[in-house]
Amino acid sequence: KNMEKIIQSFDQTKTKVIVQSILPVNNQTFGNKISNETVNQFNEVLQQLVEEHDIQYVDLNQHFKNADGQLKKEYTVDGVHLSGDGYDKWMEILKK
Repeated sequence: KNMEKIIQSFDQTKTKVIVQSILPVNNQTFGNKISNETVNQFNEVLQQLVEEHDIQYVDLNQHFKNADGQLKKEYTVDGVHLSGDGYDKWMEILKK
């Protein structure tokens, strides 16, 4: 509901709204405080919202997860926060 309020708060005739997915976590490093299942469910909600409001969505998640669905270790310092390489990858994706 809060994300929808945020989206609706912009005058889309004056502001281009772009929603980005939430990144996965690496549970092996970070622990089980947040599950990637929860991350994926929230990203599904975000995708529904962008479709309803006809705005752009950038799926970062797919670029940052490994074969097990975990945040790739080379992109994180602690399993949840990005490293410099992680931010470089993020910028590379956004430039496309």
